[in-house]
Amino acid sequence: MTTPPIPPPTWGARPSRSDIDDAAQRGRVRSSATRLLVAAVLHGIAGGASWLLVPVVIKANPVPGFAEAYTAIATVGLILQIGFAASAGAGFVILWRGSPNIAAVGTTLLVLGILAAVVSLLVFGGLLGLIAGILTTYAGNKVRRPPLPAWIPPTSWMPPPSTPPP
Repeated sequence: MTTPPIPPPTWGARPSRSDIDDAAQRGRVRSSATRLLVAAVLHGIAGGASWLLVPVVIKANPVPGFAEAYTAIATVGLILQIGFAASAGAGFVILWRGSPNIAAVGTTLLVLGILAAVVSLLVFGGLLGLIAGILTTYAGNKVRRPPLPAWIPPTSWMPPPSTPPP
């Protein structure tokens, strides 16, 4: 007579969606939305400040052709900062109102924040644009991660304790 096979060990079932603390998740989303609002304002300030510095820099460098090139680069930087501010503002509205697919919004914000931080350093965004990009990245990453369950029994995720050898 053969013995039945030994079933694989089970360490407990994963918690259901009803076990996840909805209030904590809403708090995470709202705090990320607030970070996005701050990032949008900082992108706007960075674009405006870089545009205000254009006449000062042009007057300081009387090299022929410099004014046109500098103005063109500053215009591109201003347009990019306005675009990043609008994107962070749209992310704020989406998160504040709630979205059925918050993880996709978070991933988009994560990528957009990295791009905003790099572009702000390269094209007239400066330190404020960098900080705004980092805030957008952080908010996107925080929203993208799944929420933690409200309470998990310690034995449900850990293997049973082994007995010491005799």
